[in-house]
Amino acid sequence: LPPSLSQHLIRSGHVCRHASSAGLATSSDAGILVAAQTSGEIVVTHDLDFGRLLAFSGASSPSVIVFRLQDVRVEALRTRLLGALAVAHDAIERGAIIAVEDAALRIRKLPIEA
Repeated sequence: LPPSLSQHLIRSGHVCRHASSAGLATSSDAGILVAAQTSGEIVVTHDLDFGRLLAFSGASSPSVIVFRLQDVRVEALRTRLLGALAVAHDAIERGAIIAVEDAALRIRKLPIEA
């Protein structure tokens, strides 16, 4: 996601960092998940691989928010992210994969069991 999204969130009072500013720009998806788990952060992404990796890992964290939207302008992403954080706060705290879609918000609690 664009670094400007994290700048918008910081101005809104949220604590966040972009992978590039966290020194993770060249890290693998698995490496980013480990870093987020270690630091107690969530991952916000367009990349469906993060949800897949987490689902198959059996882990209960970190939470991942995956955008699957037509409108990917920063303001639209910010609005939808803030809405998802409000609606899914408890699930995110416990560990979840959140899919933010045009017509739905889907919450899958972690760990995902077969």
